[in-house]
Amino acid sequence: MNEELDIIKNFNLLNSFNAAINNVDANNNKNLRVGLGYDIHKFSDLSDLSSDFSILNSKSSLNSVNSRCLWLLGLKWSNYPPLEAHSDGDCAIHALVDAILSASNLGDIGSFLGVDKSNCENISGKTVLQRINKLLKKNNIELVNAGVFVLCQKPNISKRRKTAEKLLSEIINAPISVSASTTDGVGEIGQFKAIASLALALVKFL
Repeated sequence: MNEELDIIKNFNLLNSFNAAINNVDANNNKNLRVGLGYDIHKFSDLSDLSSDFSILNSKSSLNSVNSRCLWLLGLKWSNYPPLEAHSDGDCAIHALVDAILSASNLGDIGSFLGVDKSNCENISGKTVLQRINKLLKKNNIELVNAGVFVLCQKPNISKRRKTAEKLLSEIINAPISVSASTTDGVGEIGQFKAIASLALALVKFL
């Protein structure tokens, strides 16, 4: 008898859930869009020093890459070599931008950061994100929220995750969550040769 009551209870709960979904305003739902973004960059030639990144603190090593270092999630990671790119190589922000543009049906990051665009050389990811924010406003689009996932062996993202979330959220005026994982030494990412990022964004057309 108790099992029958549980079945009836669960059935009623399911019906209530379905009714709630069916009662959602369709006009609001159709204005929501999801976009996916992905980017990967390899480390500079200094990645050969991966067994001891601290060597980058030396003056000679820093000069060998014009005093550049890793930029990721809008943050500077001074003890790590830069990622090779036409811009600052911040693959996390690049993935986030692609996700936002995809959801907004506004193209992709290549439209803004193509290697043929000399005015984008060494441009920071934060500057790009600021431009995307202005583009969204111009097109009456609102970023509801987004998540950025970083796949890397180093650096340790968890130590600065909250700082990155606060920074990105303030730039784009929307909640941004950050998560990360390693490959446990597998592949080029696990061998300190590259960093990859994946992002999902939800936007609303106003």
